[in-house]
Amino acid sequence: MPGTSNATLDGHYRSLLAGKPVTHESTNAIPGGWVPASPVASVDSEGFRAVKAAVKETFGDDVPVLPFLLMAGADAKHYVALARGRVYRFCPLVLGPDELQLMHSTDERVSLEMLGFMCRFFTTFIKAMCL
Repeated sequence: MPGTSNATLDGHYRSLLAGKPVTHESTNAIPGGWVPASPVASVDSEGFRAVKAAVKETFGDDVPVLPFLLMAGADAKHYVALARGRVYRFCPLVLGPDELQLMHSTDERVSLEMLGFMCRFFTTFIKAMCL
């Protein structure tokens, strides 16, 4: 979780396991060491407003645009300093049950139609941020 340190997480595990017949050893198995979560980017910013506008233009006004906590490792950590903490982890995909089954599996892919939506979204977003 954003703001959670390795020491905090280690302490939490130790408290959960206290008095139980298990042992806990904190290791630094991540290459390069512990990498804290990227900071939460503001929804009250030019960047978020541009994401929201591009979503509405690409997918329609009835599509809600809401912040969400991404519980995964992302490349965002590499761009935090460059973007001054305003990194939005976003991919403009609309996936049905069949497409969801392909996520992180054999033959992972998106349809050509969805690729078109993604191109329209990013074209709109980049124009909004650069003009």
